[in-house]
Amino acid sequence: MKNKPAATVPAAPLSWRQTAATAPASKSFARFAFAQLLRKRLAVAGAVVLYLLIVTAIFAPVVAPYEYDKQDWRFPLLPPVRLHFEGGRPYVYEYKLIHRQHQRTYEEVKTTKYFLDFWTPEHKLFGLAGNPRQARLYLLGTDHVGRDILSRIIYGARISLRIGLISGFMAAFGEVK
Repeated sequence: MKNKPAATVPAAPLSWRQTAATAPASKSFARFAFAQLLRKRLAVAGAVVLYLLIVTAIFAPVVAPYEYDKQDWRFPLLPPVRLHFEGGRPYVYEYKLIHRQHQRTYEEVKTTKYFLDFWTPEHKLFGLAGNPRQARLYLLGTDHVGRDILSRIIYGARISLRIGLISGFMAAFGEVK
């Protein structure tokens, strides 16, 4: 039997080369890809949200209103504190725990307004002016021992960010034998 010559296969269309060829010669492929990415609104919105989450996690001691383990036994299972506005300036009221037939409910005590301050003396991004012992700023409420849920989420993001970075480094630089 004679050996038949291998059949020639037509070349696949080079659509990716054609797309890259449309880029000006002065741009690198990375710049061209970045420019294409910027045209997609959802990708840009996702990148901005991801960037804000990373910055918030890195600067958690400044951004979080309280320490992640600080307990306030006066306010267990407090629902999110309602923000009020006066002249565009946010404030909260003090809350009081009321026991009603095996239920915990909270009422606002509307005697004093506690205005929200930015860049507090404790070097926090935001907090309450005046006596912080009477009114607390629990934007997402508290857990069963009175810890601020927002602060715990922000500090928890630091741990998640570390896990993601460590696993990424292990995948990129890990050696399998």
